Amino acid sequence: MPAKHRFFFFLLIFFLILILFVEISLRCLLPRNRFYLWPPYRKIIFKPHPGVMPGVNGYSLFESNSQGVRADELMNNEKFRILAVGGSTTECLYIDQKKTWPYLLQENLKAGYKEKVWVGNIGRSGLSTTANLIELKYLLPQYEKIDLIIALVGFNDLQSALLNLYVKNSLKSDEEKISMTFSLHPLKEKDLFGRCELVNLFKKISARCLRKDNEFLEDSAGGWYIGARNARKNAAQIIDALADMDKNLVVFEKNIILKKHYAPNVIARCA
Repeated sequence: MPAKHRFFFFLLIFFLILILFVEISLRCLLPRNRFYLWPPYRKIIFKPHPGVMPGVNGYSLFESNSQGVRADELMNNEKFRILAVGGSTTECLYIDQKKTWPYLLQENLKAGYKEKVWVGNIGRSGLSTTANLIELKYLLPQYEKIDLIIALVGFNDLQSALLNLYVKNSLKSDEEKISMTFSLHPLKEKDLFGRCELVNLFKKISARCLRKDNEFLEDSAGGWYIGARNARKNAAQIIDALADMDKNLVVFEKNIILKKHYAPNVIARCA
């Protein structure tokens, strides 16, 4: 083999060994099997169409931390940690980060008690209490401690119940439920590239640098709401008689009780 070819051959072997070394190091250093409600370091600016959402005007910031939570970074000096759970009324998607009620709660508690308080927002549009339980099941073990959970829930459970009653929505598998709840999770790492930590690290860095939208966020101008209102306005059939909701109320009550299983200190309010 010519000397020039030998040089490129050994250079290729060197890079392969280097990549393997970096991959093994990342697997040892980085946490595995983590669940993310939002992609880490996601930063998006919203500007709804005028009049789409009364009371919401101008630009607003949506930002997730390194753990995919709409909140400040978790430190080691918080005296009290709270998770806000629910659907869109907790998510506050089109509300500026520092005007959402979980953030205002955090700042008011810090001002009133003079202690370091952290409030994490894991609300997301469309999530029912069943999906909230999936959130708690997989997210709580990733935190050292959560002192209190505030659940603002109810409407999405009603909406889901009506959908099942009138549309007969097919039940989803556990894997489908997890995929609908989290934007990133271990089930997405079944393929070769999904299991590669170098690829995952590149994705996280590019997400932080490029700040791309993702499939879990509605459009930045709020046009989705215009379409939904038109669909309701032009519906072919109007149902004005409510079906029997007893079974769904039992499930809703059970989910609220199970929230206390994951965290004894739970405050639940209907939204």
